[in-house]
This record gives sequence, C-alpha cells and structure tokens, in this order.
Amino acid sequence: MRYRAVSSVGNSLILTASLVGWVGGAPPESDDRRELRATVVQLLERLDSNTRQQRVAAQQQLLELGPRVLPLLPATESLRTAGVRESVRRIRLRLERIKAARSVESSVVTLSGRQTLAAAARQIAEQTGNSIEYEIAPDAVERQFAFDLREQKFWPAVDALNRQASLRYAEQQPADRLILEHLADSRQTPQDQVAAVYSQAFRLSVRSAQRRQLFGDADHDLLRVRLSVLAEPRLRPLFVKYAGDDLKARAAMGTRLEPLSPQARQELPLGSGGGPILIQADFKVPAAIDLTMVELRGLLSVQTAAAAESFEFSDLPDSTNVSRRNGGVTVVLRTAEFQQQRTDSRQARLRVSISYDTGGPAFESHRNWVLHNRAVLQTSDGSLIRPTLPTTTLLQTDGAVLVEYTFEQLAAKPEDYVFVYSAPTLIVNVPLEFEFPRIPIPSHAIERTPP
Repeated sequence: MRYRAVSSVGNSLILTASLVGWVGGAPPESDDRRELRATVVQLLERLDSNTRQQRVAAQQQLLELGPRVLPLLPATESLRTAGVRESVRRIRLRLERIKAARSVESSVVTLSGRQTLAAAARQIAEQTGNSIEYEIAPDAVERQFAFDLREQKFWPAVDALNRQASLRYAEQQPADRLILEHLADSRQTPQDQVAAVYSQAFRLSVRSAQRRQLFGDADHDLLRVRLSVLAEPRLRPLFVKYAGDDLKARAAMGTRLEPLSPQARQELPLGSGGGPILIQADFKVPAAIDLTMVELRGLLSVQTAAAAESFEFSDLPDSTNVSRRNGGVTVVLRTAEFQQQRTDSRQARLRVSISYDTGGPAFESHRNWVLHNRAVLQTSDGSLIRPTLPTTTLLQTDGAVLVEYTFEQLAAKPEDYVFVYSAPTLIVNVPLEFEFPRIPIPSHAIERTPP
C-alpha cells in the first residue's frame, strides 16, 4: 500500500490510496498453497477413476474446497479424457458462480481509534480492495479523526469518513477507484448523505425530487425523483434494467402514486463504467393533495462483471505471446514494444488478447466492457501508470478480443515495468432492493398553464 501526490489543485493536494501488487515475479508459494495444490492434483486424478463412486466423491471434494482452487484447475483442453474435461468444466462453472455471488456482496470495514485520513483510507483499501482517491487541504493531511466502525459495510464506512473529514463524492467517478473531494464550505452538508440506502455492494442516494405541472392532465402533477447508484469500485456494472412498475411511491398520508409509464422498460448501458448510474422515476400526483414527503421503494437489476482476477507480466521487452490463465479467463501478452519518445522518455504499445472459456450472450454483453478493464504499468516503487490513449480494438470473436494499450512519457527502463491486467470472470445479475422511507419534496407554488 502506498500513498503518493499525483497532482496539485490550488492549495490542495490530491493523495491516492491504492492496492499495490507484487513486483518482480511471483511471490514464493506458502506451505498451505503447496498442500492445496497437491490435494487438487490427487482429486483430479480421481476424476479419471474407473468407479463412479470415486469420481463423484472427487468432484464433491473439489467443490467443497471452494473458489480458492480455481487458479489451480487446469485448462480443459489439456486434460486427457472427455469425462474429466466435462467434470472440470462443471466444477469451474459452479465455483465461479459462487465466487461471483460473493463478490457482489458488500465489503466489510473495521476502523477504530484516532487516526489520520490517509491511515483510514489505507485500511479501507486493504480490507476491501477498493482504491480511494481524495482531495484535501494540506493542513488536513495530518489531522486525526476518531473512528469506531466494527464490521461495517463499505459504503456506510465511507459515508462516516466523509462526515468526519468534510468530504463528498466527486461528480465524475472513474471505473476503478472512488474519488472524494473536500467540501468548499465546512458548514455544507455532504451531498447525498441524508437520503442514502445500501443494497449489497451498491449505494443508492436521492439526487433530487421535484413536483411540477403535468401537461395535458389537469387532475395530476408530475413527481420526478432522480436517484444515483454507485457500485464499489472493485465491481464493474455493465447496465441497469427496471420497469416503470418496479418503482413504487407513496405519499405521507398513505396515498399510492401511480407510475407515469408503468409498462415502460428501461435498460441503461453504462459504457466505460465511470460515474454513478442515474435513475429517473416519474409518478402522477393528484393535483389536490399537499405533497411534502414521499416514500419510494423498488427493485433494480444491475448486470455486473464480477469476480475479477489479476494477471501480471514482467520482463516486458522479452515478452512475446506470454500466457496467463486464471478462473476460466486466459490473457496473452502478444507483444510489448517500447519506442523512444524523447531523450528522457519512451512510449509503450502492448497488444493483449483476452479469451473466455464460455462465449455467447454473456460475453457479448461484456464485450464493450473489456475495453475498459483495468490495465496499468506498475513500477518498482508501486506507482501505477494508466494508458494515455483510448484502447484500440484489433479483433473481436465469440469469447475473445485483441486490444492494444498505449502508455506514454515513461521515464524508467522497459524492464522496470510490470504490466497488470484485471479481468472479471463472470457476468451476474445483481438485484437491488431499496426503500427510502422519507424523501422531502420542496414546497413551492406550481405555475399552471391555463387550459
């Protein structure tokens, strides 16, 4: 874990809290890891047993070992018999689903005692895998805050951090980290703090709630509620789906508000994945009632690229067609070309192919997202360098893509860099149930157009 100044903004300093992986080759294998590997090898041999009882028992034991054995399962094409290949394929698919289901649950944070913002952000990143960037005044760097969070979910923990340090969520959020910014006025209330609820690894908040005239209907007004949905940065939401009648509103006196378009079906693609998901809910309000508060509840479905795995490549100048495999995903570094840009810097162009064991519709919905998977160059001191040009797609097939990343202004030697690529292993639908019990509606006169 490292902190570094990445830029200056006025008299403020932007600090980064991010997880730093292993540099300089794979870490030594622990005794537990070697023992687990040996167990997996034995069970794989039993999958080829002559007796059905031994084959079924071996398959069950591999499943009971859980998702931690996924990196140890061999590629199906390397196995001798069709029966073993099919067994390993089924085992991998079930374990990936278990891992994906766990990955979309909320991360958990424990913070206690007095500590600086940097220390608190470092612990949150270490415990959850979510990178955090924040902009703070220089005199606040060493200021200490009191925390008492025990087994707290990620988003409530970050909300508590915001309240303590007078921070708020930046309007623009990148795809792989959370950016917090300092409030311009310490008397301000951090945005979205009052009306915020949590569902799995997502945070939902009310952006606005307004009542206005509904043209063409003299008996009703329009209530428009805008919601913001943020996923933990370690996740990759692809698109959100909901129907008009999936969102239900009720006035304070118990009157149910009818959706403006109950049969409408919404599917919002999220493109590069940066920033919150913005949801708009419209309801019809009887013109005669006085609406000061509303209850809103509903169900959203977020298709999410989950259970990300990391793939690391070192010795870049000598790397051609180097393959890494993890959890049913194969990443191949095809070429790594370094060219002198100036006397003191270089440009690197890396061509990478990503292939999934299973293509089809799930991969099709994920294909555009592949272009926005996390790809960085990492230096020996832990600094992370992101691509400077948009990702270039060179080839697309069912279940695979070939892309090119360009990094510029590289000051170190080519051999000093490690290429780190992160890819989700499965696409899952995450149902988000939520309820806002009291959303205040601003009271102001509605100017009505005469009929």
